[in-house]
Amino acid sequence: MQEHLDKALHICRYLISTHNYSLVHDSTSITTCTNSDWSADPETHHSQMGFYLKLVNGIFLWNSHLQKTTALSSTEAEYMALSDCAHQVIWIKQMFGEL
Repeated sequence: MQEHLDKALHICRYLISTHNYSLVHDSTSITTCTNSDWSADPETHHSQMGFYLKLVNGIFLWNSHLQKTTALSSTEAEYMALSDCAHQVIWIKQMFGEL
């Protein structure tokens, strides 16, 4: 128990000593990529989709999952993946606006 307390106090001392440090970058543009694999699941025929979001060349959000509904074509599967990714980008941009 004492070891955990010592480590917690060490972290607190570090945070106090670096309270005026910050990360600075000159770009707030979000780069994103999305894709889907049409009818990837052999039982439900749902498509696998995934996307990632990058800010200043670092990935900060990613997701991969089966789509909730069955796409009737690869184009529809791609559109569904793009729509899901766009919702995330809009949400992130709104959150950055509030910050």
